[in-house]
Formats: sequence, structure tokens, C-alpha cells
Amino acid sequence: MTYVKQNVELYLNNIPDQLKELPHWRPFKLTQPLKPGDKPGKTPLSAHTLLTSNHTANTDDCTSFETAKSMLLKELEKPSGQRQFHGIGMSLTGANDLLVVDLDKVYLDDGLIKPHIQEILETIPGFVERSVSGIGFHIFTTDKDWASGNQSNHEKGVEVFRDSKYIAITGDEDERFSKPIPSESVPTQILNQYFHTKSAQSDFETYKPVDPAWSIKRIESDLLSFFPDELDYDTWLDIGMALHHQTNGAYEGYECFDRLSMRGCNYPQSGQPTTWDKWQSFGKSPNKNLKTIGSLIHLKQRFEQERLYKSAGTEPLLSKVGDARKKIKKIDWLVEGMIKQQSLVMFGGMPSGGKTYLAVELMLSVASGKPFLGQYQVKQGHAVFIACEGRDSVLRRVGAWNHMKNGGVDVDSAYISSREMVVTAPETADISIEQYVNALEGGDIHPKVIFIDTMNYSLGSSKENDANDMTNYFRRIANGLIARFGCTVVLLHHTSKDGADIRGSSTIRGALDALFLVSRDSAGIFTVKNDKHKDRDKLEPFYLEGRSVEFELPDGTKESNIALYPTTKQSTASSGSIYQRKALDALLEKVGIGGSMKKKDLLALIDCDPRNAARDIYTPLQDGGFISSNRVEVTLLKMDDFDI
Repeated sequence: MTYVKQNVELYLNNIPDQLKELPHWRPFKLTQPLKPGDKPGKTPLSAHTLLTSNHTANTDDCTSFETAKSMLLKELEKPSGQRQFHGIGMSLTGANDLLVVDLDKVYLDDGLIKPHIQEILETIPGFVERSVSGIGFHIFTTDKDWASGNQSNHEKGVEVFRDSKYIAITGDEDERFSKPIPSESVPTQILNQYFHTKSAQSDFETYKPVDPAWSIKRIESDLLSFFPDELDYDTWLDIGMALHHQTNGAYEGYECFDRLSMRGCNYPQSGQPTTWDKWQSFGKSPNKNLKTIGSLIHLKQRFEQERLYKSAGTEPLLSKVGDARKKIKKIDWLVEGMIKQQSLVMFGGMPSGGKTYLAVELMLSVASGKPFLGQYQVKQGHAVFIACEGRDSVLRRVGAWNHMKNGGVDVDSAYISSREMVVTAPETADISIEQYVNALEGGDIHPKVIFIDTMNYSLGSSKENDANDMTNYFRRIANGLIARFGCTVVLLHHTSKDGADIRGSSTIRGALDALFLVSRDSAGIFTVKNDKHKDRDKLEPFYLEGRSVEFELPDGTKESNIALYPTTKQSTASSGSIYQRKALDALLEKVGIGGSMKKKDLLALIDCDPRNAARDIYTPLQDGGFISSNRVEVTLLKMDDFDI
């Protein structure tokens, strides 16, 4: 909508009389997007005080259309920087049989309207206007039989509003689709396909049990203390419903809800139900819009994220070092002393080198709360594995872990994807970060850690050797996953052919908080090297062995796989292969102790397949201290103590 007075006046005159006659109008102000790429926010104001009024059901803050229109035209005479509000809209409370269809992000890249949006516009008669953003439509129609309440499908850009909702109205009519608002109900069944409304007897039961780990005292200290004092009406209700569910409607739950309400000045409002009236109403529809303790956990994460975005503008650009140091807190570890919470970590290794085994161990440790590898304490929480390749192989390794370390049962808090994630995909794609975020939030999943296996499969058209591509990739992960959920992301990635370093642009290494290189020698011993750590000195290498177990698959067949355990056996060349001996002898003969040779020349001398050289020669010899190597050369350090 173009905020020029003449245009606005012309547009507002287009608004149908059925809407103008409703006394539920009030102004709104535009606010900055919460994060880049979002639309500006729209905050409803009281028509009488111009103070924020998010309680959409409170018609006391509303006025007539003519008064609201006059206020807006007068406001638009001011310079843009002095305006207190930017448009007007209507609360749907008491709007009888009015139904509003909100269509968002309606255009394809070529400028054409998306086919499903076009179908809705051509099927449902009513007044059609362009939205404030300019990339959406509103349809105002009539349907007294619509019983599904407010519904949203953000993936398809289709929302339906019946009541308790504020709509910013432009009057910018699209005459291609617009028709008079029907006086009688019209069929709106076309909308049902976009919403999953299920009965209490559906195959997806909405009831969720109370979590006994969350007492009122813990809820107030660990969750509600992080909530802002002023809450919008819908959020306030969600909190009340979650407290009611968690306490089974007990009076101590009501007291908690009332204490929260008294922190702000919005609830209860004059002429509105008291907090006790609201509390008593929450249990009447136990399977409708159910809110649980998980909803409160998610709200805390949302509020923390909002504070992150806001703090960038409130913190001074420069601070004294001493002042800045006062804000430093103890490192919050996901894995004690090893992996920090809210960090970006990589497990790197050759194919079949063991990085996925290590990732499965970490996933199931976090999900179960059991120490990682039996030694390192973890913060328990949901763990999510994005399997971009080899999903069945991951599940088989999970089966081995379950039987070796968890009594043969699955861990409830561990999740795995059915398809890949492409980090740079458009948000409407079903493999985008945004769609995964929707799935996580919709499933009440609040991940402590997310694994992406492998990074290469999640790049889409981006290139691992392109610094700009990788910068954008990591920015998307930081904003879309780490900051959003407060979680750690672990990327699985391949090393170069010699196993000495991870593949790709140096931007990759620079973006990581921690890098662990995983290798496996011919004897089956895994070596884990901490090759980078931003928050502490690098850990000493540690060694693991795989212990095999036979277990039964759901179809009754049996197979075996391994789980990892710490071992004192070092992956060294002290009991090496004939090729390792050949390599050392060739180096000693050609360059001597301290001398270097190109790797390709060494392999030619000993007639070794270069595809297996890292696993069978370079890694075990380097682990044993016999050689050092980089991507091109290998240097002989010693010959003592080597036996085949």
C-alpha cells in the first residue's frame, strides 16, 4: 500500500458498506521485521489513546470507520518520520458471519499468481483487496457455517480468520477478482484441503500427558521469568491454557497464571472476564488448540530470540574491555568440556571413517541424557538427525546402540528426517530450513542438537569451494537453526583424499566453533582428533572401538552392527600393515629422517591404491608419530618401534 494521502483516501472509499458499518475500527503502526526477510509487523493501537492494544477482542479500543478514516488522513499530512501510525484495520469480534481469507506470498518468480491462489480467488466470491505488503490478498466473504475457527497454513500462504483477529485493511481493490460481499453464506469447502482439522477420535490424538518434571516453582524460575511483562492477548491465553494443562486446573496453577497477569497492565481489562473466569474456561475443550509445557518452552526460546535481535540495537557500539568482561558467563556445555551449547560443530572424516557412528552416539546420548561414550556429561533434550543420505544405515546403527546401551528400546526424544534438508532452498520448498522449522515447532520439538549428514548433500546448488556460497550457507544455519532454537548444529563432512583436512573453502573451517576429525584404521580402532576449538585448548586425541551386537529388525530378520566404546588401544602403526612398512622403507631410502616426499610419488613407489591410502597408510602412521603429512607431502619422523 502506498502511503500517499490521495491514494489512501481513494482506496478507503472502495471498502464495502458492510465493513464500514461495523464499529470495530482502529489504527495500526508498522514495526521493523523481527529478522531479515520477514514482513514488517503491524501493531494495533487504541483508537482513543494510540497506545498499543493487542487485545483484539476488546472493542472498547475501537471506533467507527469514518472516525478512523479521518484520523488516518490527518496523520498522513505529517512528515513520515513523525507519524504515530500508518494505517487502519478492523477487529473481527462481533462481525457476525464475516469470514476473511488471508492469502500471502501469492506470486511466482515470473510475476504470475500461484495456481492454488488463483483457484481460491476465482472460487470464493467477496471483496478482494491487496494487502499492506503488496504481495498478498484479503477476501472478505460470508459463511455462517464455517466451524473451524481461525486456521493457518503458512507453507501454502493460506489463512482463514473468523473472530478474535485484527485485520489491517487497505481498500486497494483488485477488480479482476473482487465482487460484492454475499448477503448469504457461500461454499468455502475449497479451503478445507489446506487445513488439518481432526476430531478427538482422529488417528492423531491431540492429548498429551502432563510432564511431572515441571513443578510450578520450576516453571516460574526456568520459563516465566524470561517472559516479557506485556504480552499480546493470544500469547497470554496460550500460557494460561498450558498452565491449566500442566496442573490439571489446580488452584496453584491459577495463582501462577494470575501472578503472570499482574506483571503487565493489559489483563484483565475493564469489562472483560477476570483471570479466574478465563482459567475456568480452559478445560472445557481439552482436545482443541491444546497447549502444554512444551508450548511454554518454545515461547521462552522465542522471547530469547527476540531479545537477541533487539540487543543488537541497544548495546553500545564500543565498550570498555572491563565493562564487557563483566558480562561474560561460564561456558554452557552441551557435552561437558567438549561441545558448547548454541555452537557450530563439524565431524569430518573419510567415507566409512566413523563420523556417522560418532554422530549417532552423540544424538542418542543427548536424547537419553546418558553420558556421551559413557564418560562426558550431556544436557538432555530433543536431538534431531537430518539424514540427507543413508537413512537406513543410521537407523541400523541406532538399533545397535539401543541393544548395547539402552535395554533394546528406542529413545523417545530422538528424531530422524524422512528426506534431506537443503539449507539454501527457498522457504516454500518442502526441504527448506523454514519447512523443517515449521515441522519442529508444529511437533513441539525443541532441539538441543541438530545433525546434518552430510553437509555436501545440504548445499543444493551452492559450492563447498565458493567462499560466498559457504558464507551464505552458514548464515542461514546460524539464523534459521542455532539462534532460532538455541541449539547446537553438528555438520558431517568429508575430508580430503589424504584425510588430513576437511574439503572445501577455508570459510568452512573459519565458521566452526569446533572441528573433530574421525578416522578408522585397518584394525577397526577409531581415532577422534579435536582439530579446532574456539572455547578451550584442543582436546587430546581419544580412541574408540566398535563392539558388535546382533539384534532383530521389526520384520523379524536379524543383523549385526556396532556401538562405540572408549578403548586404551591407540590407532597406531606399531602393529602395521605391509604397505605401512613399504611406505616407511621408501621414505627412509629416498629422503631419510626429516625428509619429505610428494604423496603421489610415494604411492607410485609402493604400488598402493590412492583411494585407500589415507585409511591404510597415512592416518595410522601419523597417529603413531612416524610421519607428518599435509595435502601434498609426507615427512618421515622416525622408524623406531614399528612392527608388522
